[in-house]
Amino acid sequence: PPETGMHPSQSLFQSLNSLQHFLSIKLTGENYLLWESRFTPILITYDLMGMVDGSTPALEKHKNGSTEINPEYREWLRRDQLLVSWLISSLTENIHSQIVGLKSSHEMWKVLRESYAAHSRSRVMQLRSQFQDLRKGEKSVDEYFQSAKNLAYQLAVASKPISDEDMIMQILK
Repeated sequence: PPETGMHPSQSLFQSLNSLQHFLSIKLTGENYLLWESRFTPILITYDLMGMVDGSTPALEKHKNGSTEINPEYREWLRRDQLLVSWLISSLTENIHSQIVGLKSSHEMWKVLRESYAAHSRSRVMQLRSQFQDLRKGEKSVDEYFQSAKNLAYQLAVASKPISDEDMIMQILK
């Protein structure tokens, strides 16, 4: 909740700024699911998900034909531009170059999702295939177990967890 006398955007900015360390991961294109899985809960917690997914539409800049800027629009714009800054700070330079010129957090989120969610689905398929094809070979038992755990973790992050039974079956191969 905002501190007394503090503008709601200032309070939001301070809160999001303090959360920046939770989002130390930068989107590379290959880690979209991990990146999104860290962003989404925070967006929901701060009631900002609607701004990025489009379910909270932009407000009218001018109300009822007035030439004066709608104060609610100003607040919406502040929040949106804070999100824009936050999104940009979580991207590698290569990914950032793909969204230069986009003006709203919704536009950016949409382009990032469209560009990398499908890639992530193929990554999940690749991880599943690697898990199924994993063999001990010349690895030590510890290395083999760590490889299986790493693949299982990556699949869990992608919301496609490996069941305990599948993990046991894989390790016993």
